[in-house]
Amino acid sequence: MVTKHRLVWSVCSAVIVSLAAAFAPLRAVVSADAGTLQQDVNALQNAGNAGVLAEVQQGGRISSARAGLAQIGGTDPVPLNGRYRTGSVTKTFVSVALLQLVGEGRLSLDDTVDHWLPGVVTGNGNDGHLITVRQLLNHTAGLFDYTNDDAFFATVATPAAFYANRYNHYSPQDLIAIALSHPPAFASGTSWGYSNTDYIVAGEIIKAVTGHTWDTEVTNRIITPLGLTGTRAPGDDATISGPHASGYHIYTSSPSNRVYTDTTEDNMSWADAAGALITTTADENTFFSALLSGQLLPPAQLAQMQTLVPLGSGVGYGLGIIGQQLHCSNQMIWWHNGGTVGYSTWAGITADGQLGLTLSLSTTSFDDATFLTNTGNLTSKLIRHVFCGSQQASDDNFQAPHARLF
Repeated sequence: MVTKHRLVWSVCSAVIVSLAAAFAPLRAVVSADAGTLQQDVNALQNAGNAGVLAEVQQGGRISSARAGLAQIGGTDPVPLNGRYRTGSVTKTFVSVALLQLVGEGRLSLDDTVDHWLPGVVTGNGNDGHLITVRQLLNHTAGLFDYTNDDAFFATVATPAAFYANRYNHYSPQDLIAIALSHPPAFASGTSWGYSNTDYIVAGEIIKAVTGHTWDTEVTNRIITPLGLTGTRAPGDDATISGPHASGYHIYTSSPSNRVYTDTTEDNMSWADAAGALITTTADENTFFSALLSGQLLPPAQLAQMQTLVPLGSGVGYGLGIIGQQLHCSNQMIWWHNGGTVGYSTWAGITADGQLGLTLSLSTTSFDDATFLTNTGNLTSKLIRHVFCGSQQASDDNFQAPHARLF
């Protein structure tokens, strides 16, 4: 049965915990070769993903691999560097924009939400006076995740519901109101809990500080300067312009009766600053490389971004980014993942900015346990191959501590 608790933050989120424990000691990070990357991509397609696209950047070298079709029933392959919805990797972009404002002295991470949005976060025990900007960005604010609201989830819970609602417009105020109809998950600063609401509020703070919407600031501060020509915030445009693979969601639960529903067109105002961006594997690799090499943030703000809330097993959540120490490496990898109804993404890079991977899958599911398990395991295997070399691969399984729509 589909329930809100089975929302898929991303199929790739199966790698969020204990990746480190699966790696045998290795002196240095070694990328898998192109042949291994292609084998891993093929395996993901064979597991039921309609389309798979991966790109590895190592220094000046780029390796790409693809499998599957751009559209089920068609003949064209998944386009290399095609566009896709990246879901929660949007949060990393939004966090960078906010931290740039912090570096410019225009706000502080210790400012309260109410300082910038007076009276906006209130009711049912929610209090913007008690929540800081830092707590929004590292998910210690305690705000209820609006994507877990029963009525909201019902709009995407079945094919009929998705098609009936996919062109709906949501304002940030609509999404915040859904969250505030619930009490907080916990008192701010006392625990950690992934909440998309945190980044809807963060996006509104960017607007309060600058007078511009979050997507305008992300475009002007990140997308345009880095030349990310395949990346955009779509607003109310439900389409994906340019080359892309169609996105599909599996609403069925039985692998023997698997049905793919085309969910490519979707008004992403429901995700807003928490997950609306469209991008490419090349653009996301460029973004993470620029971030980790110090091109986007001053050292003080990058250090703040990389200050982690420990989640266990060597994994921690910073300010819109996940940090993880791998046993096979003497340095961290920094990453985020995301998913929408039809697309999921994993994007990450080594601490020195020299080895990056972005993986895009054009299929998601709520209830097909076989698909979810196999895709999660094979995603983890591909990531291990890239960051630790093919000889370090294992069949260990990884489970996500939190499931989210994106």
